[in-house]
Amino acid sequence: MIFLLATFSAFTPVELPVVGTVIDEKENTLFRLFDQKGFVQATIYRSDSGYIAFVVLEKGPPLAYEMADEELNAIVAKLESGVPSGGLEKVKAIEDPNYTRLFVMPTGECLGRGKSYFADYELVLLWYSYGITDNLMISLGSTLIPGPLNVQALYAGPKMKLWDSHRGQTVSVGAHIVLPPKIVMEERGFELWSAGYISVTSEKGPFSGTIGGGALFFPEVYPGFFGGFKAGTGKIKFMGEYWHILYWKKGQQFLPEEISQWPSLILGCRFAGKNLSADLGLVYPMFSEYVKHIPIGFPLVNFAYNFR
Repeated sequence: MIFLLATFSAFTPVELPVVGTVIDEKENTLFRLFDQKGFVQATIYRSDSGYIAFVVLEKGPPLAYEMADEELNAIVAKLESGVPSGGLEKVKAIEDPNYTRLFVMPTGECLGRGKSYFADYELVLLWYSYGITDNLMISLGSTLIPGPLNVQALYAGPKMKLWDSHRGQTVSVGAHIVLPPKIVMEERGFELWSAGYISVTSEKGPFSGTIGGGALFFPEVYPGFFGGFKAGTGKIKFMGEYWHILYWKKGQQFLPEEISQWPSLILGCRFAGKNLSADLGLVYPMFSEYVKHIPIGFPLVNFAYNFR
């Protein structure tokens, strides 16, 4: 059972020979004792009813675990056993370097203060993301299309985390703002392409799910919703996304006379290393005109490097 520890003055540390009572981040990673994101350290205490593991996290309130005798004995045995052969790197758990996104879909997470990553999406969109605070991040980038500067577009993407349970549930809002290429504005005049969204993510163990919705402005309004999942905690994670976008002719309001929709499905994998991740997937546009003639998916390739 997990609960918030309001006071711990009544607890006394358990006597752990050799390593003491404090379990630091390296020991926790090495022996995989506590599966908590942002783990800092843990201390084991004795209470009248048994034992308590007092866990301090990077963000959020501290947590306390009630521990049975056999759980405590297993932890003590691991800590007293020393470093396994091969050292830390071979057993270190792999975190997702690109946890603020799935393939395309934004999750409810934000980068922490001072953290950043560089991303290359579909090989033609480059950007750099930076955590201004623990709840606010910004992404800036541009396209990398072969050709002169007048065919390149500029991108900005602010994102704010509204709520964090510190147990895997997060809610964020954000925007994508694109300055079209000069060659487009010469024909259409000055305009901005943009999107606003809200994302809700819930993570438990190796599984996480994200749902959300918003609207595209190109410059007409295209409302839509999305949902996705990620499964796995090792070097390979399975991911899926579903998008459903509605669109109609400019100038129509409320219940448009001519309405259509654009559902799309993305399936594939994320390969994660220490700081680098690579996404390989297939995009299936599912509107009937496309599926009828070309029932295959377009390849999707993304890369992200996290400067931890």
